[in-house]
Amino acid sequence: MTITLKHVFKHVFVDGLENYRNDKPVVLACNHPNSFLDGIMFDVVLPKPLYILTRGDSMNSKFKRSIFSKLNIVPIHRLSEGKENLIKNDETFIKCREILKDKGTVIIFSEGLCVQEKRMRPLKKGTARICLEFIKNYPEMDLHVIPTGINVDEFNTPKSNINLNIGKSLDLTSVSKTYIENPAKGILEFNALLAPKIKERIIHLDTVENEMLFNQTYLPQFRTNFLNTFIFNTSLINDKIEVANQLNQGISPVVNSQYQVDFRKHYLFFGLVKSLLFVFKIFFFLPNSLTNYIVNNKVSNPVFKHSVFVGLKMILGTLNCLILIIIALLAFGWEWAILSILVIYIMLQITPYMHNYLLNYSTFKKGKNKYSI
Repeated sequence: MTITLKHVFKHVFVDGLENYRNDKPVVLACNHPNSFLDGIMFDVVLPKPLYILTRGDSMNSKFKRSIFSKLNIVPIHRLSEGKENLIKNDETFIKCREILKDKGTVIIFSEGLCVQEKRMRPLKKGTARICLEFIKNYPEMDLHVIPTGINVDEFNTPKSNINLNIGKSLDLTSVSKTYIENPAKGILEFNALLAPKIKERIIHLDTVENEMLFNQTYLPQFRTNFLNTFIFNTSLINDKIEVANQLNQGISPVVNSQYQVDFRKHYLFFGLVKSLLFVFKIFFFLPNSLTNYIVNNKVSNPVFKHSVFVGLKMILGTLNCLILIIIALLAFGWEWAILSILVIYIMLQITPYMHNYLLNYSTFKKGKNKYSI
């Protein structure tokens, strides 16, 4: 999955990783901008197995439940799925309790729904119930509830940037006491404490107009010369959040000059990189073309496009590599099969760096919604 993400995103920024405790029961309480891809991102960068709560209607068959359970995905049902399904959440709460007792990590998308906007939405009650019930029953376990922001620069756009912004654990001493005496009031206090902490970690624009202005005018000004995909602990997301906050206040922001990177092309090297990428594209023409066709023509809900793109990229890309190796083995012998493995490995490793090098000199056209790599 890590190599797939390197081929899908330009950069994955991870901030606040020091706030995550590997030796404690942890609940990551997040916003939810990008479908099931949100949970996958954490599974790549955090050091132990994670359990992800996702909408129950996505697991509406025995086959899906079997597959998702192997991926540590746990269903959570919403009222919109029917009152009769809410009783199933009791099993989910018990499952989460067992995970946390074993000092595991549970990821909960506290808004309860996925909307591709740079905007915080009201929190549902599920996160509060899971956390406060656990604290009530196991006060000695020192549960860490960590507000976490997921920020996507451009939705449904290839080679976008994503930022995982991990906050500090909440102090729930007072809230947990309130919950014991009055559960309904305790849940309200929990959400009132959690919501602004998540909001601090995300790019939040109060209006659609501000979001459009941010995306079109200010976001392109944040240019970096990183070539790695995974980048840890920068001030980039905080500076973007500050620009968004100023827009909300009616102030015309000025982007920090450190992001006004003046790239100078070395035309010979630039041409060499483009030529190599063209050759690499030939090797992966079929899986890339099929992936692009399915995402652009068969996935009607834009919320799922990016996630389906990642999944198909991983599955079809892997199959393509295996087929190429088998063809080399059958046609030319094991020496060529070994050579093909080496060539494919090198291509997969260096292609993201070359993409990022080229992207430093260009930006995606606004309004472009077709996938291509």
